[in-house]
Amino acid sequence: SGKAVDVYGAQKGNDTEIADAEMAYTQTELNGTDTFVRLPHDEWPRAWKDAGFIDPVCPLILDLYGHPDAATFWQDHCDKQLRAQGFKVVLDWPSCYFHDRLKCLLIVYVDDFKLAGPEENLEKGWALLRTKLTIGPEGPLGMYLGCNQQRESMTLYDGGTANVVIYDMTSFLAQCIERYLQVAPAGTKMKPASTPFLHDEGDLGPSRNPTTEHGEACPWCNYVTPTMTPQSAVSQVGGDSGTPANAAADTGGTLEDDDRGQLADSASSVLMKILYAARMVRFDLLRAVQGLAKHFTKWKKRHDQELYRLVCYIWTTKDKKMIGWVGDEICDIHLHLFSDSDFAGSEGTQRSTSGVHLCLRGPRTSFALSGQSKRQGCVSQSTTEAELVAGALALKSAGVPVIIITEILKAAATRNGPAATVLHFHIDNQAMAAVIRSGRNPTMRHLSRTHGISISWLHETCRDDDIQMGYITTTLMAADIYTKVSQDAVKWNIFCEQINLIEPTALEGPGIHALHAVA
Repeated sequence: SGKAVDVYGAQKGNDTEIADAEMAYTQTELNGTDTFVRLPHDEWPRAWKDAGFIDPVCPLILDLYGHPDAATFWQDHCDKQLRAQGFKVVLDWPSCYFHDRLKCLLIVYVDDFKLAGPEENLEKGWALLRTKLTIGPEGPLGMYLGCNQQRESMTLYDGGTANVVIYDMTSFLAQCIERYLQVAPAGTKMKPASTPFLHDEGDLGPSRNPTTEHGEACPWCNYVTPTMTPQSAVSQVGGDSGTPANAAADTGGTLEDDDRGQLADSASSVLMKILYAARMVRFDLLRAVQGLAKHFTKWKKRHDQELYRLVCYIWTTKDKKMIGWVGDEICDIHLHLFSDSDFAGSEGTQRSTSGVHLCLRGPRTSFALSGQSKRQGCVSQSTTEAELVAGALALKSAGVPVIIITEILKAAATRNGPAATVLHFHIDNQAMAAVIRSGRNPTMRHLSRTHGISISWLHETCRDDDIQMGYITTTLMAADIYTKVSQDAVKWNIFCEQINLIEPTALEGPGIHALHAVA
């Protein structure tokens, strides 16, 4: 929703401004259960000291940060005051409001306010907000939720102009690197890395890895019948070695604890900090973070190396920025949803990975809204099955919800009557498209039970007039970066360009516009 506000503010004649609520929580009274607090001794009234109180308490009247329900009381108070001033909450988009008369779109994140709309109405909008809420002075786009945002006007390669919004998280990523160095072994140094992935270890799981058993192989199927080791040849408890016979099984004689990574206890704090940057702007980090996060409870030395490689990539590319540009009227801009999967691509298992990319595109517009990389909940038995699971995730979590807010923006900005809102759903698997169009697939009746998705729902959703499903070539599949583990620097750079991780100067040439051309 935050990027949707930026798109609306980047329209010609519109602008975006941000402001903070001053001491937000204390602007409302504390409700619910009576709460009593202790005051620091130097804040005691004179009467308490004269009375010789030892450990007095007093009732808490105002909402105070630290109370379990403090955020809820502030949210209810803020929502009530905004509605009273004519701001209507966007359906299914909490904390996102629209004012019909002023044509202003507002998003509230705790005490951070971002308002977009016609330049001549922004001052009136802030005045309405300050009627019941105490809000500091507004200003142009800047530091917002840890991301430095700025707006510029640029001339495109064809002579047209566009408003460009630049998202820069360099300072936050520097904090991520610093956090890693705090928990990493002393003397750790960063090295250049062009992609966030190590070379595949080749671990495909116990059911797919080559056998390590020794014995006679069948000449027909190559099945190896293990050679039984005489019991007397195995070390027994209390024997010469003093090691139990099964202590080193399947580890080549090495105890499992010897493979535990050095960062097993601190990796989560590093990765969760990186995850925030990945979800905000750096979508190129999502696949690597997702791949490591599932190993928190079984962290090994290999994962230490993968985390080091990821942080080295961040160190190498910390100045990389996400750029969105808007050079068209809102009626010429359409939603584009990309869905992709990497069949059985999760190292160590046979599970697949779902990738989702949502953006707005037009003849002179490309604005990334969100990206997702998620490991599927169970094993898929075919590429088509994995693609269907990814498509269901894309439509459910990104595509269908965003139609609502886009309809509001188009109705507000279009001067010649309401413009149609169409979601272009791009997939790169023909078999998947055939299943969705027909609404049936007798060979995949198990999907509702194993993956929890319904082909009938996909069929009905894609039959609506506001959703158009179409095939796209793999070279233009913007969701590839959320599913593929690539060590090819050239290919990875193309992936980044597809999701708007580019330099501003790239807009002056035709190459980037051809890559983002409306399909």
